[in-house]
Amino acid sequence: MGRTKTIDDAAILRIAERLFREKGHAVSTRTVAQEVGISEAVLYQRFGSKDDLFLAAMTPPPVDVEKLLGSPSPEDMKAHLEEVATRVAEYFVELLPTLLHVITHPSLDRPTLVKWHRGLPFMRLLEEFTARMTRWREEGRISQVEPAAAAQNFLAAVHSIAMFETLNGLPRREGRKARIQSLVDVMWSGFEPRPARPTPGRHGR
Repeated sequence: MGRTKTIDDAAILRIAERLFREKGHAVSTRTVAQEVGISEAVLYQRFGSKDDLFLAAMTPPPVDVEKLLGSPSPEDMKAHLEEVATRVAEYFVELLPTLLHVITHPSLDRPTLVKWHRGLPFMRLLEEFTARMTRWREEGRISQVEPAAAAQNFLAAVHSIAMFETLNGLPRREGRKARIQSLVDVMWSGFEPRPARPTPGRHGR
């Protein structure tokens, strides 16, 4: 009969993530195994390689998209976009330290990073936000923008706010509110529904 696991994979990954975030990718598998309380051999049996362990530990958990995006039928569209941007910015700020550890890892090649990135919660967030943009355009809540481009550019702009905060140590929350309001003001000029132009009659000029 096989030996019963004394610690599950999720618990190992939580410990590994903490160590990688505190000490960087150079932390040894021996250190991780000692912290977990298992042998290096068992660690490799569970995860295959150090890089596989690193990527598994640094993969963010599934995102609650409904919570981030809020109501699908907001009364005040512009105010709703500010609320969405605020929640998404907070989410990005929490994740960026982990993500930066991954993209600066010296031994991970581009195909590996691309494959890892495709499995991130960001992709589902983009898909769901694109679906919202499509619905809002059909309902006349926003202008006739291309939904996928609108969603991608909006999230990319919010991501930039979070990145600048993380890299430059900018004031959070209070300063972020003003930056998000400015961002939505700019983007709303493209999203705001336009009044329909009257159709000229047969002899109209």
